Amino acid sequence: MLETYTPEVTKGSVESVHIILRDALEKPLENTGLVQQKLNQLSTIGCCEYKKTHALLVQLFDQ
Repeated sequence: MLETYTPEVTKGSVESVHIILRDALEKPLENTGLVQQKLNQLSTIGCCEYKKTHALLVQLFDQ
């Protein structure tokens, strides 16, 4: 099921950061341990479908 959900998890992660920063809901970079944990999880998940994840990240960051 990783083929299906990996791009969705990646997209959700990027969009949630955008919403947090846009709406100033919290200070996401204050907790460096949590930031590192989330980045590690995202990189592990992203490797499962690298080509799709890469294409999605390029598309999201180009926007």
